[in-house]
Amino acid sequence: MKAIFICIFFILQVMFVHATDNSIKTANLSMHCERDIQEVGYQELIPIEEYVFSNGIKINASEENAQPIMLINGSFRADIKAINNNNRLLVPIRTISEALGLKVSWKKESNKVIIENKDSTIVLKIDDTFATVNNKEYTLTSPPILINNTTYVPLRFISEKMGLKVGYYKSSEIDLFTWNPVVTIDEELNIPYISEEEACKNLKSKLEDAYNKYEDNYKKLHNPDDDYLTKSSNALKEDISNIKITKTISRYYVFEGLNNTIYLDKYSGIAYFNIRGISFSEITKIDFDDPRLFEYGYMVD
Repeated sequence: MKAIFICIFFILQVMFVHATDNSIKTANLSMHCERDIQEVGYQELIPIEEYVFSNGIKINASEENAQPIMLINGSFRADIKAINNNNRLLVPIRTISEALGLKVSWKKESNKVIIENKDSTIVLKIDDTFATVNNKEYTLTSPPILINNTTYVPLRFISEKMGLKVGYYKSSEIDLFTWNPVVTIDEELNIPYISEEEACKNLKSKLEDAYNKYEDNYKKLHNPDDDYLTKSSNALKEDISNIKITKTISRYYVFEGLNNTIYLDKYSGIAYFNIRGISFSEITKIDFDDPRLFEYGYMVD
């Protein structure tokens, strides 16, 4: 009997580990930005933005200094500094591999770097446009390079040969940063996700419930003019009914229609507001029970 019990316990443990390995990887889109003006010369001013990400990384950005921001599996990785080499993005192999769970080894005598996952093995050589993937030969448009003892490799080639999906968005194409482009890298997840139709239906329902609570709370907090409240409430209600998905970026459905863009994770269902002000902006997880949820976008008096 004891042996049977131990056997059953072991099977359950294996099943639990297997289920855990296939669970949804956590993503976090949160970010805060403060805007300021920096004097760079006599009567010469440039706007500066300081971005603070959920992992504590900070970067300063301006129109002259707008590095690409990496969004890996739905989370910002501003610590991975991409460089432009002949209009090709190169990334430090060590940090990008750690972020993507790839194995890296270095052959010092031949100046070769080997990148592996369970399906593929890529062999590259510093300053050489020749590469192999599972012993098949390829010619690179931009070779790996060595800068200050850091090896940089072509991002798109590495990602696509490892079965990853890569996207590049100019700042004008994505409502996240004023100047910085965004590079997305995503693993293919063979798990169920929320359809566009279901996501739109659920989000509208949550926003409508939040709206019904919000109007009464706003009256208690501010005692606004009835005409002002009516106009703002009607505008908000109409905007909620008109929200729609305009694009998908990484794992996020992008909803437009409200004064604040919404990003909804199609795997976890977590939604984020992109709030943009004069002196700050932030991407923050939506709390649908927040009594002041719509205040900044619609009813600041």
